[in-house]
Amino acid sequence: MTYCKNFIMAFPLQLIFVGPLARLIFRTLFINHKKEKSTNEIQNDDEKIVAKTM
Repeated sequence: MTYCKNFIMAFPLQLIFVGPLARLIFRTLFINHKKEKSTNEIQNDDEKIVAKTM
């Protein structure tokens, strides 16, 4: 009986609130990390090009 009551509350809560919230948090963390990494890579590439031309 407890399992059924728990499932009735936990399953919709997971689908409607917790799941999308967790995806949003992880998406913002990892996309921002990728943007910072790609910006640093571009800057390093630019510095290498400038060093080669000097």
